[in-house]
Formats: sequence, structure tokens, C-alpha cells
Amino acid sequence: MRNEQKPTTYWSIERLDNQRSASNYYYQKLYLRLSGVVRTTLADQYTPELCETLALTYAHYFEDVISEFGLWMTFTSKHKELYGKYLPFYDVNEKFYYQDEINASDVRFLTWMVFQKLEDNKLVDPYLPTILETADNVYSILDEEFEKAPINVDLASRMLDLKKYATYQSIREICIQLASKSYLLSPFTNEQIRMANEAVSHLYTDVNETLMSFAINSVVAFSEPTGPIPMMPKDWLASMMDKWGLVIPSKIMKGVEILPYALYQLTGYNQDYVFVNSIDGKEYKINRSSFMNITESSFIYKGLQCALVKYNGQWYTNGVTSWMPDTTTFEKFKEESEATAKANKDLYKRILKANKKYPLLYFKDGKECLEWWQTNIGVEDEQVNETELADKTFIAIFADEEEGISVVPGAAQYIKDKKNPYFDASLTGGLDVTVLSPAASDKMIYHCIEKRMLPGIGISSIAGEEKGKQLVQENLKFIAHFARGSEK
Repeated sequence: MRNEQKPTTYWSIERLDNQRSASNYYYQKLYLRLSGVVRTTLADQYTPELCETLALTYAHYFEDVISEFGLWMTFTSKHKELYGKYLPFYDVNEKFYYQDEINASDVRFLTWMVFQKLEDNKLVDPYLPTILETADNVYSILDEEFEKAPINVDLASRMLDLKKYATYQSIREICIQLASKSYLLSPFTNEQIRMANEAVSHLYTDVNETLMSFAINSVVAFSEPTGPIPMMPKDWLASMMDKWGLVIPSKIMKGVEILPYALYQLTGYNQDYVFVNSIDGKEYKINRSSFMNITESSFIYKGLQCALVKYNGQWYTNGVTSWMPDTTTFEKFKEESEATAKANKDLYKRILKANKKYPLLYFKDGKECLEWWQTNIGVEDEQVNETELADKTFIAIFADEEEGISVVPGAAQYIKDKKNPYFDASLTGGLDVTVLSPAASDKMIYHCIEKRMLPGIGISSIAGEEKGKQLVQENLKFIAHFARGSEK
């Protein structure tokens, strides 16, 4: 593999801001050294891009811990809060685990994380020799460098400057940098950017590339959870602020409210605010200063399309605002939303009535499922039809009032439920058709996890079948959070 030398600027863009620091040169050299170790360890098994990502991740993690930026500490603290331990998968003696120092288990987890992000339908074995060897080789270097590594005092000083947090626009820029550039969040944000692009492109078909990028970044900054434990960028930042001693900015960040892109009806305005109603009848008073190039002529319009952020007690537009000449689009959107909500609610009620108030149903095959559906529900649904289910077996269905239904073939064998005659206790796989299945809704998976209905699922591990099952069972909720990108 080629050993490309990256310029210092390549390193410096991976930051909470885009300004240079005196310590850049040290961490650039460290990155290049780690890159060489990774490439030597992995040989020709993996791409130069993967090796590069690993080396950058290690170097940024090291700088984070050395300089006490608090991103890694936020992750381990939140993991401890949610799951009772600092890290998933790897044995950690908590008596000797110090969050403000580097740890071999940290490096192992980061290595696993980078490898895992290459997969979307299976769990990478955390005990792959490749992962362990790479992590251990890297850790030995980081341990050697720990006492002589420089603190990035320049960035630390800039992050303590209260002027950086004076407006929601400045906060948004920091959140964008944190989500899209930081070593711990950016691997997850890339997917969120893709999803936001689809959503925003659908909403705005007539904006230029610059405005589209601004709209997408604004959504990512405030509206999408990200990271190995999915939290809003604002919540990652608030936790980091706590660790910096910025009590008031942290309190303000924790109070931020977010509303995604939606349609609003314009009801009035004055010199300070614009007044709108949402489709559910709620009134919002939006700070007029957040509208770009607004003039009195703008108020000839009857509605607008935008995202909203409540920052320090005031509502602001977030991203691109599109004005509508009349209320036709708003009224149509309101009718469609109400119709969808009513249809989901009605279907949910019918299923629960037919299934004795229970949200889960199980079927041996597509034929059995279709017969029950026609007898008890009788409505045509794109998810429950002969074409889709003809060759499917062991189908689990989950009904939810808001999300509608989830139809998940193969899952019934792995869900332990007294109402499920198809559960097979001898099976130990099934992660792909339950927790990782895109067909299963978040509510379905978290319902099954909370009720301890997935006791047998595991993975094939080089450490043995029992270890593979143990790894999954002890970290099941984390795996779900990590894979599904949901805070639920």
C-alpha cells in the first residue's frame, strides 16, 4: 500500500473549528506514524482509506484525552449512565479505568467502531484478531507518547470564549463542526447527511447548491441524533460544556428545542416577530432577525416552509425558508398528515381488537399471515400482501399507533413470548432479522429488548459460540442504539 504524506491542512480541518493550533504539527506527525503502524499491521487486507480513517481516529482520540476536550469522556459517561459500564464488549476493570487517561480498551472500541461502520447488516466480532492486534499495536505507541504529548491550549482557549455561544447561529456552526468533523460523531453523521439530503431535496426543488448545503447542514446540526450513542449534537456539546465548566451555556444548550422542516400558516407579524401556526394548531412566535433578506413584501405570502429552533427562550428559523403564496399547500399537507395519522390509529385499534389488545403477532408463513389478516383486518396493505409474503416464514408483526405496522420475516423464531408458538430456544443467531433488520421499527425492537424477549440472539465469535452470545446479550441495547441511530 502507498504511504501517502498528507499536508498539515489535512489534519487541521478535522476540528471543532477551522483555526490552526500550535500543537497541530505534533498530532500531524503522530497521525502519520500511526498510519504506518496500521498499514503494516493490516498489510494488504484493507484499503488505504480504511487505514487512514483508523489513524485519524486514533490521533484525534489521543488529542481529545490529552487536551481534555471532553468528547470521549462524554461518550464513556453516557455509556456508564445508560448501560452500567464505561464501554461495550471489552472487559474493563473500573477500579483502574480513568476517563482522563488513555486506555487499551478505548483503542479497541474505536478500532471496532471503524470496522463496524463498513457493515450495515451484521455485527463485526469485537474479538477479531485483526481488531485486537491493530488496537494493541497502536495503544503501545500512544502509551509511549502520553507524558510528552502537547495540550492543544489554543483550541481549548477558543472553546472557553463565551462569545462563541452568543447566538444560536454561532452555536449551530459549532454543532455542524462537531457532528461532521469530529472523530467520534462524523462516521454516523455521514448517514444522517444522506437522509437529510433526501428529505430536504424533496422539500426544496428550486434552491441552488449552496443553499441546499446550508439547509442540510442546519438539519444535521440541530435535528438529527448522531454518534455511537445517538444524541443530538447539541446534547454532545452541552455535556462537553459541563466538563469545560461553562455552566450557563450548557444550561442554554440543554434547553434547546427542535422542530424539523414543516409547513406553517402565516398569521401575523410586527417589527420583532413573525407569527405562524403549525398543522396541529400550535402558535409560534419566531424572532424576525432569523429570516434572511426579509422585507415587508414578504408578508404578502400566506405561509412558509422551514425548520425551527428554540434557543434561549426564542424561536428562530433553522436553515432555508420557503414562502408560499397561499394556504393551499398548507391545507393539503394538513389534510394528508391527519389522514395518515387517522389511518395508522384505526389500523392499530383494529389489530389490537383482533389480537386481544396485544401489539405482537406471529405466523408460521405468509399463507397463515394472509389468512389471519383477511379474516380479521381485511384491508389491503403494501406490507401485508401475497406477493411480498409468498415465500416468507416465521413472520412477526408489531403494531404501533404512530408508526403503523412492522412486518419482519424470520423474526418469530427469536422472540420469546408466551403468545409465540414459533420461538426456538435452540437458535443463537438472529441478530440480522431482529435488531439489525430495517423492516423492524425502533419501537418494535426496543419493546422486545425492554421485555427481554430476545434471549437467544448472538453472533459467531472467534472467542466461541457462548462468548458470541454473551457479547450480544450484555450489550444488546447499545448495539440497537449504535445500529439504528435512535435515541429511543
